[in-house]
Amino acid sequence: MIKKMPEGVVFNYFLIASTVLLAAACAAPLSPEVRGRLDTGLTFAEVQADPQRCQGKDLMLGGSIVALRSDEQGSLLELLRWEVNRWGEPLALAETGDRFVVRTGQQLNPDLFTAGRLVTLGATVSGTAVVKINERDETVPRFDLLEIYLWETPFRYGLHPNPDPGQPEYIAPQNPGPDHPYDPTPWTYPYSPYWYRNR
Repeated sequence: MIKKMPEGVVFNYFLIASTVLLAAACAAPLSPEVRGRLDTGLTFAEVQADPQRCQGKDLMLGGSIVALRSDEQGSLLELLRWEVNRWGEPLALAETGDRFVVRTGQQLNPDLFTAGRLVTLGATVSGTAVVKINERDETVPRFDLLEIYLWETPFRYGLHPNPDPGQPEYIAPQNPGPDHPYDPTPWTYPYSPYWYRNR
């Protein structure tokens, strides 16, 4: 004999499931449309090794802004690559010191897209570009922007890798002062604001 669940229990299960799905959607910095286009089997190292072969493929990337240059056609971002987790959250600066550039037809606001800020983006491989690093010309991968997410500042400056790569440790600057938005003691993933700790 099959017992029917009370309507209230069914509704509660539905409410919990909806809340979990909504929270997961809000946590992802890129839209479901862009995430659905990404080639999850493609790595930055593969693009770097052979950009022409990877041309036209879509990739999720993280990075800190090195420079923003704009003209009448749009904007060009130069970025220092960060490792990201599966949701697109920046974890740590890539130890290989990779750079890449991203072209967009948008006019990005230079007051927002400032040097040092972290971004997560979805982009299409479009070839290579030449950037100047320490007075030398370097060839780096070039991408066309699909979507970009600008993380709040300061965001995870001072993140240090942990044995568990999904749980980086935040180590605050020395003597950050009472106005610093992060707790001065080391906290795991990713930080503990003063206002939260004091409640």
